[in-house]
Amino acid sequence: MTTQLYIPMYGLLFVSALKLRRTRPEIPRGYRAPALPLLGWVGIVSCTLAFIVGFVPPKQLKVEQPIAYVARLGGLVFALGAVPFVIYARRKPEWRQPSP
Repeated sequence: MTTQLYIPMYGLLFVSALKLRRTRPEIPRGYRAPALPLLGWVGIVSCTLAFIVGFVPPKQLKVEQPIAYVARLGGLVFALGAVPFVIYARRKPEWRQPSP
């Protein structure tokens, strides 16, 4: 289950790298990855496939109802994944950083 929560973050990292390379190419960077578009798309596809495979119940659990397993895991991932969005929606004005 922990992997199911981390994989979307890695997918977003690949998406942000592609977006920044396209929208802000002039910014100096410490390292410039060769063939970043190819690497980014391979990473996004890999993250998507790993996320989907994470819902397949392992043989060691001896799951009798795979649909119930997927529903419970999906509900838990959705509930835990929603926490940052709830915090963001309920943020207070005094939490804002002063602009430089």
